[in-house]
Amino acid sequence: MSPAAGRPPGDEQTAPPAGQAGDAMSPLARRILDELRAGPRHFSEIVEAHMDVPWREFLRAWGEVRSSPLIGREEYGRYLIKQAAARP
Repeated sequence: MSPAAGRPPGDEQTAPPAGQAGDAMSPLARRILDELRAGPRHFSEIVEAHMDVPWREFLRAWGEVRSSPLIGREEYGRYLIKQAAARP
């Protein structure tokens, strides 16, 4: 294990640079954003739509989505694209 990171070598995590939501996102993260553009979703619905993706890969993509300034939540807890970000 690398003492500085606390993780085994090769287990580094990468995230898109701040302010570049969508630019450096993985294809899966972009797909999830597209699904949210179609309408609000509960986390469980997003997971169910991607059961064919390895869990670790899904969670990394979900982390990219959650860190995006485009994402918000409605009163029922569903994730959505914020109105200002949804406009072209």
